[in-house]
Amino acid sequence: GTADFRAENLIGPALDLMKLDSSFALDVESTLFLKEYLERCPERIDEVRLRVAEKRLSFGGRYTQFYEAVYGGEALARQMYFGRKWLKKTLGGDCDTQIVWDTDIPQRTLQSPQVFAKAGIKYLMIGRFPTPGVFLWESPDGSTVIFDTYLYGSGWGLIPGGAAVPAGTPTTKYVFDLLESQRPLFEQCRLANFGSVTMSDYSCPGLELVQTVKAFNNDMQVLRQDKGLAPPQMKLATASTFLASIEQAKPLMKK
Repeated sequence: GTADFRAENLIGPALDLMKLDSSFALDVESTLFLKEYLERCPERIDEVRLRVAEKRLSFGGRYTQFYEAVYGGEALARQMYFGRKWLKKTLGGDCDTQIVWDTDIPQRTLQSPQVFAKAGIKYLMIGRFPTPGVFLWESPDGSTVIFDTYLYGSGWGLIPGGAAVPAGTPTTKYVFDLLESQRPLFEQCRLANFGSVTMSDYSCPGLELVQTVKAFNNDMQVLRQDKGLAPPQMKLATASTFLASIEQAKPLMKK
């Protein structure tokens, strides 16, 4: 079934890759996927606990993704009980999550940021949204959550809002074109970092992703040394790590 596939092709391989390379990090959409994995591979719970505490492995704080407008307030709240609360209780220690992923679900409930705030959720990743960017979503009571929409049609390998990047485009050119395309966001929010999502359905990125990042950073180091420039660096990280790094720009984000 799907849960077996995720265990064999996503979470298991990700844990293996984290052993091989300390820079690798991965987000998984919901705590249901963690629950299913631990039922199949209970012997790896200590590895999971370690990587979550290191903030290299992250699970969304809801139990699963669902159509918000179909459910009542009780269900909205209980998603957090079976999500973030269950994760903290099951893994213990410094393990936590402060993010929700809604990669496939198009519906939103007006009070969701209020529920998130009361449940300790600070960040939201949305897949089906017409405009790529980083925004602030506010509930009627004034509660807010930072949400990022760089997913479908605007993740790694694409220029948000632009034409498809031709096959074989050098990584350096792509990264510089990507950053230039987001200049309005940088200028508006005065961001120090930019996050691009590499995603696939239940499959773990391979070692080639790690190698791509290292090769790019090596090229930038040459520019720094030979030209005296200050080029960008790439880092593999969870969405929570990225969004936390730009949280100081919250007052400047569009609502």
